[in-house]
Amino acid sequence: MRGKQPLKGKMDMSRINHRFYLSALLAVVTGVVFSGMISGCGATSDDGRPTSDPSLTLTVSSPITPDSEGIGTVVRANGRDTLELIAKVQGLSTSVGFYIGSEWGFFQGGYLDTADGYTYFTADRDGVATATITSNFLSGRTEVHAKSVNHKVTQYVSFDDATLSIYPSTMTLDAMNDNYAYAYARGALPPVEWWLSNTSAIEKHSVDDTTIKVFVHNQASFTGAVTLFAEDAEGQTASILISPSTSGCQTAIFTVSPGSGLSVNGPATVSLTLEDYDRQDETSVVAEVSGADLSGGATVTLTQWLAPGLFQGNYRVPATQGAYTFTTSDLLTNCQQSITTALFTMG
Repeated sequence: MRGKQPLKGKMDMSRINHRFYLSALLAVVTGVVFSGMISGCGATSDDGRPTSDPSLTLTVSSPITPDSEGIGTVVRANGRDTLELIAKVQGLSTSVGFYIGSEWGFFQGGYLDTADGYTYFTADRDGVATATITSNFLSGRTEVHAKSVNHKVTQYVSFDDATLSIYPSTMTLDAMNDNYAYAYARGALPPVEWWLSNTSAIEKHSVDDTTIKVFVHNQASFTGAVTLFAEDAEGQTASILISPSTSGCQTAIFTVSPGSGLSVNGPATVSLTLEDYDRQDETSVVAEVSGADLSGGATVTLTQWLAPGLFQGNYRVPATQGAYTFTTSDLLTNCQQSITTALFTMG
């Protein structure tokens, strides 16, 4: 009997090893199933690390964005520039939609979904989707949108003049008090080069790529109008006259973009711009609104935009058909008080 004991010991050890192998195998299988269940619930990623919350960001860039001025993205109208939209998506769909009103610009490529009006692009492996917009004919300020699933982000974009111009269009300096003024190049591809027809009378100092400060250099020489010239990187040129006088005011220019809309498309958001160099020391201007669906009237505030004396504001016009009038005060060229208006028609 005792001679068989070792065999029994071997059998017991075999059973122990067999149980150990079964337990280890069960632990592995259970661990795989358990890990898969957790990952399926979204608590951890496949490598065991926690996943990030879904997010969507949008950045906008153009060739003439003056970020240092805090104005936001600026692009020239009439197809002069392209606007790049870059969306970064995480934890959402790789199909990213972009939107801008067709009167402001149109997309190069992508898939237009007629159900929501967005143009869709596919994000790359890093979650980046890029869309390019060619500017259309309007100038003013509007919104661009990006969305993925139920996430949506918005940025403002300014559309400036399509061709080079100098703001203000005319300028006066008091030769007796050595006062100064600023000249701004609009619609330019920087840098801008400036020069004067009479450097003995007027002097200039550069402020940035599109702005200069002009002032009287010699009172005796400043007896007549001096021409200020500008040329941008594309070779576009513009000029204005600087006159030795403090009398006289400049008639304001008040515009609304777009000038009309269709009521079938619902309410329209319009951009109001006011050029009034006589109000360059003001930071905002209030315009009154009257129209078919405004029995009690309304107001919209325009704030300084691109340069002193330039103001911009957005207003959501009701969908009711009819004409809507925007009105603000103005000093005419003879400095008499008047009003200036801009008209929008809902069809």
